[in-house]
Amino acid sequence: MRHCFTLYNYLELLIIDIIHIFRKYKESKLMNKTKTSSNQTKEPIDWVDQIQQHPAFEWMMQNLKYIPYLFIALLIMIIAGYQLISGSAAKTEANYQLAEGYWAKIQRSIGQEAIDAKQEDALLQLCKIVDKHPELRAKYDGMIAQLLIAKGLSEEASVYTERVEKRTASTQNPVFKEFSNISLLIAQGNHQEALQRSLSLKETLLKKEEPPLLLPYTLIRIAMLYQGMGEKNLEALAWDEWQQYAQEKSLQKPDTQTLKTISALFSEGDFSLDQYIAERSLEKN
Repeated sequence: MRHCFTLYNYLELLIIDIIHIFRKYKESKLMNKTKTSSNQTKEPIDWVDQIQQHPAFEWMMQNLKYIPYLFIALLIMIIAGYQLISGSAAKTEANYQLAEGYWAKIQRSIGQEAIDAKQEDALLQLCKIVDKHPELRAKYDGMIAQLLIAKGLSEEASVYTERVEKRTASTQNPVFKEFSNISLLIAQGNHQEALQRSLSLKETLLKKEEPPLLLPYTLIRIAMLYQGMGEKNLEALAWDEWQQYAQEKSLQKPDTQTLKTISALFSEGDFSLDQYIAERSLEKN
């Protein structure tokens, strides 16, 4: 409290000194004017007159004792605002780092049955951060949606696929937009339409000289849709097409990192995607 009164007194004296300087300057200007020639044209009002005639200056003179309090309040607000902004920025940056850490943990744990619980917790925490920070959605929505779809959680994935669709509706590459639309159809349970559009998308991708990364995902999606419809023969053909694509001597040069990611997504512990395809082929026979 003692420091507060000291600051108050200092500010009050400072304001009084400023006003005193203004008045001294005004008096000196008046003295100079009396020494000028009587036939001299009238000088325009100087800036001191303008300040003294301003309503804000008149209010300050009438409320002089409150001015120091206003300065103190303004100083407190500036300090509080700075702390709030800096604290919020630090917390946001920390959440960005946490999101990256959770996604890295999800990627490391994909396909490892022993730590599935940790993966699910990391995914849950990542979703919470993304929902809290809309600026992160462009980075993580698509990856979260693809992971949920791969795990058979199409309904949960629909929230993220819809956000991707709305955000990129006007700028998205047509094939990526179509892939996203098919994801929505699957999430809504429209498997027949999703299959037909996946087949059409596959043909579009195969016609490109360098097929985008969506091709392997589309091939697997077709096989899984056939499986869900009970079309075992067509499912087997779809898996054959996938395996042909995945071979090094395939006509379409596969992206090894994409294939590795897909294999991990569809693996559970020691049970690999190749083993799953082999079992599906046995069921056909």
